[in-house]
Amino acid sequence: VGAGVDFNYANVVREEVQSATDAAVLAASSPSLADSDRKKIAEKIFAASMPPGRKFEKPIDINVDLSKDGVVQIDASGAIATQFAKLIGFKYIDISATAVAQQSVRRPEIVFVLDVSGSMRANMGVDKRINVLKKSAKELIDTVDKYSTPSTPPAYGIVPFNMNVNVGA
Repeated sequence: VGAGVDFNYANVVREEVQSATDAAVLAASSPSLADSDRKKIAEKIFAASMPPGRKFEKPIDINVDLSKDGVVQIDASGAIATQFAKLIGFKYIDISATAVAQQSVRRPEIVFVLDVSGSMRANMGVDKRINVLKKSAKELIDTVDKYSTPSTPPAYGIVPFNMNVNVGA
């Protein structure tokens, strides 16, 4: 009966660890986070999600795996001491939990509607308007690409117009 109490308690703690691991993986998989911040966020949320005062024989170790693009996996493991089961040789019970979250960010779609009419041949400062337009569009694309994630690269489209819009271009 005493060992049953220990194993029941282990199941309660295992559920708490799983719940904390689930919360941590959801927080760490936020698309707005840099990969370098994911482990810190996971550890912080995990610690905040665990009930205070839990004693572990082996402290909970959290492993944050970012090896797959767009996927965050967290493995948590540790052990709790037994009170009764130690009398029959079980000094502690291992506790572990795993949670996986996949980022599902929609791929951004950016469409440029560009004036290519004759008026774009006019000067704008020291350069022609069309050259300023090209340079500005390239800078915008470079900036967006710099902050995009490999799993969701942006898609670009161009709709040129002069007097009419040419959708087939």
